Amino acid sequence: MRNIFFLILTTLILSGCTKYTDDQFFTAIAQGDEKTVQAIINQRDMTKAKIGLRYHYNRSHKMLFEVLPIEENSNSSRSENGWSGLWLALHYGKVEIVEILLQQDFDLSENHGISEDSPLYLPELALSKTHCTSKIIKKLAQKGVDFNKINPSSNYPPIIQAASLINNWNCVYVLIDAGADPHVVGLSGEGLLAHAALAEPGEVDIEYLIKKMGGLDLDSSDSGLAFIFAIQKGNMNLTKFFLNRGLNKCHSRKGKYLRDFALEYKQAEIAELLPTKAECELLAEKDTVAIK
Repeated sequence: MRNIFFLILTTLILSGCTKYTDDQFFTAIAQGDEKTVQAIINQRDMTKAKIGLRYHYNRSHKMLFEVLPIEENSNSSRSENGWSGLWLALHYGKVEIVEILLQQDFDLSENHGISEDSPLYLPELALSKTHCTSKIIKKLAQKGVDFNKINPSSNYPPIIQAASLINNWNCVYVLIDAGADPHVVGLSGEGLLAHAALAEPGEVDIEYLIKKMGGLDLDSSDSGLAFIFAIQKGNMNLTKFFLNRGLNKCHSRKGKYLRDFALEYKQAEIAELLPTKAECELLAEKDTVAIK
Protein backbone atom coordinates (compact mmCIF):
# COMPACT_ATOMS: atom_id res chain seq x y z
CA MET A 1 0.00 0.00 0.00
CA ARG A 2 2.85 2.38 0.89
CA ASN A 3 4.57 1.62 -2.43
CA ILE A 4 1.38 2.36 -4.40
CA PHE A 5 0.91 5.66 -2.56
CA PHE A 6 4.53 6.61 -3.21
CA LEU A 7 4.15 5.75 -6.91
CA ILE A 8 1.02 7.91 -7.27
CA LEU A 9 2.67 10.80 -5.43
CA THR A 10 5.77 10.56 -7.59
CA THR A 11 3.65 10.56 -10.76
CA LEU A 12 1.76 13.65 -9.65
CA ILE A 13 4.97 15.48 -8.78
CA LEU A 14 6.59 14.60 -12.11
CA SER A 15 3.53 15.59 -14.12
CA GLY A 16 3.44 18.88 -12.25
CA CYS A 17 7.09 19.52 -13.13
CA THR A 18 6.68 18.70 -16.83
CA LYS A 19 6.94 21.79 -18.97
CA TYR A 20 4.82 21.42 -22.06
CA THR A 21 5.42 23.18 -25.35
CA ASP A 22 2.76 24.84 -27.49
CA ASP A 23 3.11 22.00 -30.02
CA GLN A 24 2.30 19.46 -27.31
CA PHE A 25 -0.70 21.55 -26.26
CA PHE A 26 -2.13 21.72 -29.79
CA THR A 27 -1.38 18.06 -30.48
CA ALA A 28 -3.18 17.04 -27.28
CA ILE A 29 -6.21 19.08 -28.33
CA ALA A 30 -6.28 17.60 -31.84
CA GLN A 31 -6.04 14.09 -30.37
CA GLY A 32 -8.66 14.75 -27.69
CA ASP A 33 -6.15 14.08 -24.90
CA GLU A 34 -8.10 15.63 -22.01
CA LYS A 35 -5.56 14.77 -19.29
CA THR A 36 -2.66 16.47 -21.05
CA VAL A 37 -4.76 19.50 -21.93
CA GLN A 38 -5.84 19.85 -18.30
CA ALA A 39 -2.25 19.44 -17.09
CA ILE A 40 -1.10 22.25 -19.40
CA ILE A 41 -3.97 24.50 -18.35
CA ASN A 42 -2.97 23.97 -14.72
CA GLN A 43 0.46 25.40 -15.57
CA ARG A 44 -0.66 28.47 -17.51
CA ASP A 45 -3.02 31.39 -17.37
CA MET A 46 -4.87 30.66 -20.59
CA THR A 47 -6.68 33.97 -20.62
CA LYS A 48 -3.42 35.84 -21.24
CA ALA A 49 -3.14 34.17 -24.63
CA LYS A 50 -5.46 36.93 -25.83
CA ILE A 51 -2.55 39.37 -25.60
CA GLY A 52 0.30 37.03 -26.43
CA LEU A 53 -0.86 35.05 -29.44
CA ARG A 54 -2.16 35.56 -32.93
CA TYR A 55 -3.81 32.99 -35.20
CA HIS A 56 -2.82 32.19 -38.73
CA TYR A 57 -4.82 29.77 -40.83
CA ASN A 58 -2.18 27.51 -42.31
CA ARG A 59 -3.55 25.37 -45.14
CA SER A 60 -0.27 23.56 -45.71
CA HIS A 61 -0.06 22.00 -42.24
CA LYS A 62 -2.16 19.26 -40.70
CA MET A 63 -2.70 21.33 -37.58
CA LEU A 64 -4.16 24.10 -39.77
CA PHE A 65 -2.95 26.70 -37.29
CA GLU A 66 0.34 28.24 -36.30
CA VAL A 67 0.68 30.54 -33.35
CA LEU A 68 3.05 33.48 -33.64
CA PRO A 69 4.15 35.82 -30.86
CA ILE A 70 2.68 39.32 -30.96
CA GLU A 71 3.72 42.35 -28.96
CA GLU A 72 1.20 43.63 -26.42
CA ASN A 73 1.36 47.16 -27.88
CA SER A 74 1.16 45.92 -31.49
CA ASN A 75 -1.03 47.76 -33.98
CA SER A 76 -2.48 44.42 -35.10
CA SER A 77 -6.28 44.26 -35.07
CA ARG A 78 -7.90 42.74 -32.00
CA SER A 79 -9.90 40.54 -34.33
CA GLU A 80 -6.67 38.62 -34.91
CA ASN A 81 -6.20 37.97 -31.20
CA GLY A 82 -7.74 35.11 -29.30
CA TRP A 83 -7.19 31.67 -27.85
CA SER A 84 -5.63 29.18 -30.22
CA GLY A 85 -6.56 26.17 -28.09
CA LEU A 86 -10.26 26.95 -28.11
CA TRP A 87 -10.29 27.62 -31.85
CA LEU A 88 -8.45 24.37 -32.52
CA ALA A 89 -10.77 22.36 -30.26
CA LEU A 90 -13.79 23.80 -32.09
CA HIS A 91 -12.20 23.06 -35.45
CA TYR A 92 -11.69 19.40 -34.55
CA GLY A 93 -15.05 19.16 -32.79
CA LYS A 94 -13.51 18.06 -29.48
CA VAL A 95 -16.51 18.71 -27.25
CA GLU A 96 -14.81 17.63 -24.02
CA ILE A 97 -11.77 19.82 -24.71
CA VAL A 98 -14.02 22.79 -25.49
CA GLU A 99 -15.77 22.28 -22.15
CA ILE A 100 -12.42 22.22 -20.32
CA LEU A 101 -11.21 25.40 -22.04
CA LEU A 102 -14.50 27.23 -21.46
CA GLN A 103 -13.89 26.89 -17.72
CA GLN A 104 -11.27 29.61 -18.21
CA ASP A 105 -12.28 33.22 -17.72
CA PHE A 106 -12.38 34.15 -21.40
CA ASP A 107 -14.25 37.20 -22.65
CA LEU A 108 -15.95 35.73 -25.69
CA SER A 109 -18.27 38.67 -26.33
CA GLU A 110 -15.91 40.26 -28.86
CA ASN A 111 -15.54 39.28 -32.51
CA HIS A 112 -12.13 37.65 -32.22
CA GLY A 113 -11.15 35.76 -35.33
CA ILE A 114 -8.47 33.83 -37.19
CA SER A 115 -6.85 34.49 -40.57
CA GLU A 116 -5.84 37.91 -41.81
CA ASP A 117 -7.28 37.79 -45.34
CA SER A 118 -10.92 37.09 -44.45
CA PRO A 119 -11.28 36.53 -40.70
CA LEU A 120 -13.26 33.51 -39.56
CA TYR A 121 -15.02 34.35 -36.30
CA LEU A 122 -15.72 32.07 -33.40
CA PRO A 123 -19.50 31.77 -34.02
CA GLU A 124 -18.79 30.57 -37.57
CA LEU A 125 -16.10 28.14 -36.46
CA ALA A 126 -18.63 26.56 -34.08
CA LEU A 127 -20.82 25.71 -37.08
CA SER A 128 -18.77 22.71 -38.13
CA LYS A 129 -20.74 20.49 -40.52
CA THR A 130 -20.11 17.41 -38.41
CA HIS A 131 -19.64 18.91 -34.95
CA CYS A 132 -22.25 21.62 -34.54
CA THR A 133 -23.51 20.32 -31.21
CA SER A 134 -26.15 21.86 -28.98
CA LYS A 135 -23.82 21.40 -26.01
CA ILE A 136 -21.07 23.57 -27.49
CA ILE A 137 -23.39 26.21 -28.94
CA LYS A 138 -25.25 26.52 -25.65
CA LYS A 139 -22.05 26.88 -23.64
CA LEU A 140 -20.64 29.47 -26.04
CA ALA A 141 -23.90 31.45 -25.84
CA GLN A 142 -23.73 31.33 -22.03
CA LYS A 143 -20.18 32.69 -22.25
CA GLY A 144 -21.34 35.71 -24.25
CA VAL A 145 -20.88 34.62 -27.86
CA ASP A 146 -23.49 36.44 -29.96
CA PHE A 147 -24.69 34.19 -32.76
CA ASN A 148 -26.49 37.11 -34.38
CA LYS A 149 -23.31 39.05 -35.14
CA ILE A 150 -22.45 39.28 -38.81
CA ASN A 151 -18.91 38.75 -40.06
CA PRO A 152 -18.18 41.90 -42.14
CA SER A 153 -16.05 39.87 -44.55
CA SER A 154 -18.97 37.63 -45.53
CA ASN A 155 -22.05 39.75 -44.67
CA TYR A 156 -23.92 36.58 -43.77
CA PRO A 157 -25.44 35.88 -40.35
CA PRO A 158 -24.14 32.62 -38.83
CA ILE A 159 -27.57 30.95 -38.99
CA ILE A 160 -27.81 31.65 -42.73
CA GLN A 161 -24.33 30.20 -43.18
CA ALA A 162 -25.43 27.06 -41.34
CA ALA A 163 -28.37 26.72 -43.74
CA SER A 164 -26.63 27.66 -46.99
CA LEU A 165 -22.86 27.08 -46.85
CA ILE A 166 -22.81 24.22 -44.36
CA ASN A 167 -26.27 22.82 -45.10
CA ASN A 168 -26.56 21.56 -41.53
CA TRP A 169 -30.19 21.95 -40.50
CA ASN A 170 -29.71 20.43 -37.08
CA CYS A 171 -27.20 23.24 -36.53
CA VAL A 172 -29.88 25.75 -37.62
CA TYR A 173 -32.26 24.44 -34.95
CA VAL A 174 -29.50 24.49 -32.32
CA LEU A 175 -28.71 28.12 -33.16
CA ILE A 176 -32.37 29.13 -32.86
CA ASP A 177 -32.46 27.55 -29.41
CA ALA A 178 -29.31 29.51 -28.53
CA GLY A 179 -30.96 32.82 -29.40
CA ALA A 180 -30.08 33.28 -33.07
CA ASP A 181 -32.78 35.21 -34.95
CA PRO A 182 -34.52 32.78 -37.37
CA HIS A 183 -35.93 35.68 -39.42
CA VAL A 184 -32.64 37.23 -40.57
CA VAL A 185 -31.97 37.23 -44.31
CA GLY A 186 -28.98 37.41 -46.63
CA LEU A 187 -28.15 40.21 -49.04
CA SER A 188 -30.83 39.17 -51.55
CA GLY A 189 -33.55 38.70 -48.95
CA GLU A 190 -33.16 34.95 -48.74
CA GLY A 191 -33.70 33.48 -45.30
CA LEU A 192 -34.11 30.04 -43.79
CA LEU A 193 -37.27 29.19 -45.74
CA ALA A 194 -35.67 30.13 -49.06
CA HIS A 195 -32.64 27.96 -48.35
CA ALA A 196 -34.92 25.13 -47.21
CA ALA A 197 -36.73 25.34 -50.56
CA LEU A 198 -33.37 25.13 -52.37
CA ALA A 199 -32.39 22.01 -50.42
CA GLU A 200 -33.02 18.55 -51.82
CA PRO A 201 -36.56 17.20 -51.19
CA GLY A 202 -36.76 15.50 -47.80
CA GLU A 203 -33.62 17.21 -46.54
CA VAL A 204 -35.57 19.74 -44.46
CA ASP A 205 -38.80 19.24 -42.52
CA ILE A 206 -40.43 22.51 -43.59
CA GLU A 207 -43.26 22.30 -41.05
CA TYR A 208 -40.82 21.74 -38.20
CA LEU A 209 -38.66 24.64 -39.42
CA ILE A 210 -41.68 26.97 -39.53
CA LYS A 211 -42.59 25.89 -36.01
CA LYS A 212 -39.06 26.67 -34.81
CA MET A 213 -39.33 30.06 -36.53
CA GLY A 214 -42.49 30.84 -34.59
CA GLY A 215 -44.85 30.61 -37.56
CA LEU A 216 -45.06 31.51 -41.23
CA ASP A 217 -44.92 35.17 -42.22
CA LEU A 218 -46.98 35.30 -45.42
CA ASP A 219 -45.62 38.72 -46.42
CA SER A 220 -41.90 38.23 -45.83
CA SER A 221 -39.35 38.30 -48.66
CA ASP A 222 -38.08 34.97 -47.35
CA SER A 223 -41.40 33.15 -47.77
CA GLY A 224 -41.91 34.75 -51.19
CA LEU A 225 -38.50 33.57 -52.38
CA ALA A 226 -39.11 30.11 -50.93
CA PHE A 227 -42.33 29.92 -52.97
CA ILE A 228 -40.47 30.87 -56.15
CA PHE A 229 -37.64 28.40 -55.51
CA ALA A 230 -40.11 25.57 -54.85
CA ILE A 231 -41.72 26.30 -58.23
CA GLN A 232 -38.41 26.58 -60.08
CA LYS A 233 -37.19 23.26 -58.67
CA GLY A 234 -40.46 21.57 -59.57
CA ASN A 235 -41.17 20.65 -55.96
CA MET A 236 -44.90 19.97 -56.25
CA ASN A 237 -45.39 19.07 -52.58
CA LEU A 238 -43.73 22.25 -51.34
CA THR A 239 -45.58 24.39 -53.90
CA LYS A 240 -48.92 22.95 -52.75
CA PHE A 241 -47.83 23.44 -49.13
CA PHE A 242 -47.31 27.17 -49.70
CA LEU A 243 -50.55 27.48 -51.66
CA ASN A 244 -52.49 25.75 -48.88
CA ARG A 245 -50.87 28.00 -46.30
CA GLY A 246 -52.25 31.08 -48.06
CA LEU A 247 -49.16 32.59 -49.68
CA ASN A 248 -49.97 35.10 -52.39
CA LYS A 249 -50.07 33.08 -55.63
CA CYS A 250 -50.06 36.29 -57.69
CA HIS A 251 -47.06 37.98 -56.15
CA SER A 252 -44.43 38.99 -58.64
CA ARG A 253 -40.65 39.39 -58.64
CA LYS A 254 -38.77 41.45 -61.20
CA GLY A 255 -41.90 41.79 -63.32
CA LYS A 256 -42.70 38.08 -63.40
CA TYR A 257 -45.66 36.28 -61.84
CA LEU A 258 -45.30 32.86 -60.26
CA ARG A 259 -46.85 31.18 -63.29
CA ASP A 260 -44.17 32.83 -65.46
CA PHE A 261 -41.45 31.25 -63.31
CA ALA A 262 -43.10 27.85 -63.60
CA LEU A 263 -43.28 28.05 -67.40
CA GLU A 264 -39.77 29.45 -67.71
CA TYR A 265 -38.40 26.45 -65.81
CA LYS A 266 -40.62 24.04 -67.77
CA GLN A 267 -42.76 23.14 -64.76
CA ALA A 268 -46.03 22.87 -66.74
CA GLU A 269 -47.82 20.78 -64.12
CA ILE A 270 -47.12 23.37 -61.44
CA ALA A 271 -48.05 26.22 -63.81
CA GLU A 272 -51.57 24.75 -64.00
CA LEU A 273 -51.99 25.47 -60.28
CA LEU A 274 -51.18 29.15 -60.70
CA PRO A 275 -53.21 32.02 -62.16
CA THR A 276 -52.23 33.81 -65.37
CA LYS A 277 -51.18 37.44 -65.45
CA ALA A 278 -54.68 38.45 -66.65
CA GLU A 279 -56.31 36.49 -63.83
CA CYS A 280 -53.98 38.10 -61.28
CA GLU A 281 -54.76 41.58 -62.60
CA LEU A 282 -58.49 40.83 -62.36
CA LEU A 283 -58.06 39.61 -58.78
CA ALA A 284 -56.13 42.79 -57.97
CA GLU A 285 -58.96 44.93 -59.36
CA LYS A 286 -61.53 43.10 -57.25
CA ASP A 287 -59.38 43.61 -54.15
CA THR A 288 -59.13 47.34 -54.92
CA VAL A 289 -62.92 47.65 -55.29
CA ALA A 290 -63.47 45.71 -52.07
CA ILE A 291 -61.15 48.06 -50.18
CA LYS A 292 -63.01 51.14 -51.48
